[in-house]
Amino acid sequence: GWFSIVSFLFTQTHQIWFQTANLLALYDDFLSILSVGGHKNLNQRGNQPIIIEV
Repeated sequence: GWFSIVSFLFTQTHQIWFQTANLLALYDDFLSILSVGGHKNLNQRGNQPIIIEV
């Protein structure tokens, strides 16, 4: 009914927002690569999720 329509719209909007946020993050990384010393910054950010503490 009405609730499923609202939840569907919310889910779609959330996915669009999530993808937009990802694109903005990629764009931010791209800008940081262009800037001086940004590449080192990007590598540190990129390696962070790989580190797993047991």
